[in-house]
Amino acid sequence: MPELPEVETVRRTLLEPIVGQTLIGVDVFYAKMIRPLDAESFSKILIGQTIHAIDRLGKYLIFKLEDVNLLVHLRMEGKFFIKPSDALPDTHEHIAFYFASGASLRYHDVRKFGTMTLRSETSLYDTPPLSRLGLEVTHPTVNAGWLHKRLNTRRAIKVALLDQTILLGLGNIYVDETLFCAKINPNTQANMLTLTQCETLINCAKRILDKAIALGGTSIRTYLNSLGISGKFQNKLTVHLRQGEPCLNCQTSLVKTKVGGRGTYYCPTCQPFNTEGVSTMSTIIGLTGGIATGKSTVSAMFKDMGIPVIDTDAIAHDALSPNAETYRILIDTLSEAILAPDKTINRNTLGKMLFNDPVVRKQVNEIIHPYVRQVVDTELTRLKALNHPFIVVDVPLLFETNFHTICDVTVFVYAKQYQQIERMMARDHIDEAYAKQKLKAQLPLSKKRTLADYVIDNSQSIIQTKKAFQKLMASLRKEDEDGY
Repeated sequence: MPELPEVETVRRTLLEPIVGQTLIGVDVFYAKMIRPLDAESFSKILIGQTIHAIDRLGKYLIFKLEDVNLLVHLRMEGKFFIKPSDALPDTHEHIAFYFASGASLRYHDVRKFGTMTLRSETSLYDTPPLSRLGLEVTHPTVNAGWLHKRLNTRRAIKVALLDQTILLGLGNIYVDETLFCAKINPNTQANMLTLTQCETLINCAKRILDKAIALGGTSIRTYLNSLGISGKFQNKLTVHLRQGEPCLNCQTSLVKTKVGGRGTYYCPTCQPFNTEGVSTMSTIIGLTGGIATGKSTVSAMFKDMGIPVIDTDAIAHDALSPNAETYRILIDTLSEAILAPDKTINRNTLGKMLFNDPVVRKQVNEIIHPYVRQVVDTELTRLKALNHPFIVVDVPLLFETNFHTICDVTVFVYAKQYQQIERMMARDHIDEAYAKQKLKAQLPLSKKRTLADYVIDNSQSIIQTKKAFQKLMASLRKEDEDGY
């Protein structure tokens, strides 16, 4: 998604070819982008007007015409291109502005999330969307005292800084970079920051945004600026997208987690989490099961109750990402035979190697499990600080990897073997022989059942499974009240 530096780069790029141009026509190919006017009214108002300036507030571009302002939000992948007026529209060009000079401005948006709104000069800043926005970090009013008052929230600082009503213009990439610069952990409760930390945050944000703008922004995935020019700030990223790589300050492996649902990168050494006041009363529930026993069904039940679930399968999946340090270690250990044509790790190929060769399984476990444990420990610390009474750690190999030692109670989801086989054959499109082979590669269900504190039988109807889950929660709450 284009953030403030990318939008500012678009603004600067468009100044010379657009300012002073008079509109003689507008084509709207996707009317839902126009709010709240219909396409005909939108075009009628703009035709005959001259663009006198292009401003920006946060991620909004403001095209200033004679009698009206055109507000544009690029959203995920919106971009502008300058073309001759007689050029045929591309597939993803949704709005075309034609000028008297013979040039045209084309709005291109693969996902169609961008928006365009017309506002008079008098209502520009007094009505939504601009009236809802906070101040940019460069605004003269923004200082340590101002920010300290605005951060009067118990939300994580990462989440607070992404809130455009508090501080305007910092998106996911630049919040990660700013917090690293300021040496503040992204999970830190916003209202716990000191005045000194607020001042450092402001200075870091200014420095990083200035550098990003000077380099034309950050080109990640498909985003390019208005003339198809790629930004260069991605070459200067210190933490974002560098999961598993060494910290530029201390050489510690950088970590990726989720804060407020957003992928978040930081250094656990340079950005330590202050555990002062962290609750030690959270009950850690270890959730496990056999292959295709329905563990994900029970996991969803915990989530539906608002109980946070740490999914180690998702963490292990991240460990296979080309951005992770473990990616290169796996290739060096197992050879490039595990790679797909696009150079990502082929999970099917790796899975077959794991189930067919115990030596490979041991090698991979020794690479992946320490990484997963580090991420789990970090996430547990964060969630405990938020005083969650229950936290679930979802681990398929809970007992095999000794993850049960960090849990207060363990829950095992059971199903009959024939059900496991039938589910695997239908879900994974494998034959019965391979399904049985996969079952043999894991600890027998009978053994897991004896090791677990609680068992949920998922071999019957979903109604019975829900009843078993409700009984489990009633027991856990009672133990919690009794000081378990």
